[in-house]
Amino acid sequence: MNIVVSALKSPTQDSLDEWLNTPRLAKCGEFFTPSEPKWWPDRSVSLSINWQAAIACVPSDWQCWLHAALAFRMLENAQGTISAVTSILSRAAQVGLDPLNKYHLIDLRERFSAQEFSSLFSFMKFWQQCESLEQRPSQALIDAYDTLPRKKRLQNDVILSLDPEQGPLTQVEQDALHQWAHEQFCHGNLDPEHYLYLRLLMIYGQRGTQLRMMVFDDFIKTEHGYRIQIFWAKQHGDDAGWRVKPETFNLDEDLYNIVQAYRTIIQSRLKQEYPGRADWDKAIGHVPLFRRKRLQRGGGYKLFPVIADFPEQNALEQAPHARFHASYSATRLWMLEMESMPDFPISSRTHQPLKISGGHRFRHTLGTDLSNAGLDEWAIASALMHANTNTVRKYRCHFQKVTARNIKSRLHSLF
Repeated sequence: MNIVVSALKSPTQDSLDEWLNTPRLAKCGEFFTPSEPKWWPDRSVSLSINWQAAIACVPSDWQCWLHAALAFRMLENAQGTISAVTSILSRAAQVGLDPLNKYHLIDLRERFSAQEFSSLFSFMKFWQQCESLEQRPSQALIDAYDTLPRKKRLQNDVILSLDPEQGPLTQVEQDALHQWAHEQFCHGNLDPEHYLYLRLLMIYGQRGTQLRMMVFDDFIKTEHGYRIQIFWAKQHGDDAGWRVKPETFNLDEDLYNIVQAYRTIIQSRLKQEYPGRADWDKAIGHVPLFRRKRLQRGGGYKLFPVIADFPEQNALEQAPHARFHASYSATRLWMLEMESMPDFPISSRTHQPLKISGGHRFRHTLGTDLSNAGLDEWAIASALMHANTNTVRKYRCHFQKVTARNIKSRLHSLF
């Protein structure tokens, strides 16, 4: 049998080495070879994946299968997601915790954050259900993960504890951040792409993945005013998928005008940098607001032009395509760079620059402000694009005075 054809089949104990030595197509659309020491198919992500440190967390006879499971996961998940999983597994290995040992689960839960433990469980469940692999975790182990009570310590909840680095921003902090962003943008110190990302986070409080889905045609002028279209994330069943289920919210006219001016600039640059690659007058509506760019090593990072130089750019004439959109690591780097800029707002609570690069801080802020404005749980869930009220009830337990100006502004922006 042809070795290439056999290598593409589901691996067995005898063919696993051959399978791991065969290039695979990652979700980002680029190839990687699982046997290589580092995986870095998505060059817009600054960190490569170190799978070797990760597989050390399981017994030696399981390591090659964990290696293969991570490679399979790479085919359908973003590089940043796999990087987070390998980081968790690597740290587990450092302290001698085995995710295949049910007697280690409590220690794993206590050692990692609730989000990290959830990511670990999701990967283990994927591995167990990956029928292409001969050696997989048992269903009993997955059931043990599933039934283990999650770590819910109210005193550690960033919202209820008013955590000054991860919890909701105070009104003074929001005002200072808004003023700083406006001034930096007006003076040309803040890139329009970064400015828009921060403004949309502050106004709508959605997840970063939802903002990264956006294209220029998601900003709409209607007879009744201006609207923004935001797509759901983290849905299951029929609503799962990329840009499948949209919701519309009110949009400020000034912000709409900024986006349209920025759209004109990007359209002009696309025509200059990629002439003839697409009908950019037709494609511009499907061009991402936040675009993927390629990074190169050597003498620091060199940022390629306005969008990644993928061969299928003309496909944007018909519809948006995920591979052209910015990655999580890219947008997080934008926020980290903002935190280190001169004159960045200082928190009166920590006497350090505000933290805006981690977690769902703007989401927590919006939920808290809407609760303080007197909205019920369903209205808050609607604004945060939750399918139910289970995860917004904690906002109703938290009361903090906010200014009438902030309440009026938030309600006008969303409803």
